[in-house]
Amino acid sequence: MRHGLLSRALKCLFGQTFCDFEIILVDDNPIVSRIASVEHLEELVADPRVRLVVHDSPMNAASARNFGLQYARGKYITYLDDDDVYHPCKLQKQWEIAEGMKSPLVLCGLLYHLLGRTKHKQVSKDMFSGKELFLDVFAGTPVLFHLNDSSLKFNEVLFANEDAYFYFSLLEKFDLHNVPNVPEALVEIYPHSGERVSANSYSVWKGDRKIYFDFAKKFPLRDSRLYLARISISRYKYRTGCWFCFSKNCIRLLKIGGIREVRFVLNAFVAKIPILRRFVIT
Repeated sequence: MRHGLLSRALKCLFGQTFCDFEIILVDDNPIVSRIASVEHLEELVADPRVRLVVHDSPMNAASARNFGLQYARGKYITYLDDDDVYHPCKLQKQWEIAEGMKSPLVLCGLLYHLLGRTKHKQVSKDMFSGKELFLDVFAGTPVLFHLNDSSLKFNEVLFANEDAYFYFSLLEKFDLHNVPNVPEALVEIYPHSGERVSANSYSVWKGDRKIYFDFAKKFPLRDSRLYLARISISRYKYRTGCWFCFSKNCIRLLKIGGIREVRFVLNAFVAKIPILRRFVIT
């Protein structure tokens, strides 16, 4: 938990049009930099909706979320990383759909702040169905709004793609074939400074493979092959060199998916060049 970003995250929660919520704030910082001792955060953390829970040692993202989930008392759960921001009506709109459609999971669109530009994602559909759930959904935790179920946990072995794995666990748990989506950018994602776990090729590949082996069999064979071809590209796009293997898998993906996959290949190509990586969604 980064103190410099936390005040912005908390303020966007306090500004929600839907007010009946609790905030489970997980603090796994070293003792000398615990949130409760930071002067400029005292007033924000003192809000009665904030429940500060402290863990004795640093955790990965999956472990931190599981630690917080055990304290959650609300009917629904959603997530906010300290460097992201919610639109003021984010909770309201997802809650209305969840209640109105009796859906245990609701998604939403998002806005990426990239270097010199912004990029909207997931803002053209109000429902994802069938293979779209497998191939097209952005499953980052900030867009998830789901029913609170104590049996649902993040996979703590994964250091990347733990959010996508959790999303597929939700689909399986609730046997979902259609998932409603708010086609608006209700979440803003800001550039992450410093080293990123999501750009660690081994961690990404480990998460991708776990998703493939645990969930791909539930989808048609062609879609499973397409997913496998995509993750094979991701295996190499963050690694220095390996251009032959990277190119071979790009060609394989285009043969399976056709022109529809050109954008994915171009994005992967740009992401493979470190100096250009900050211009694309990785």
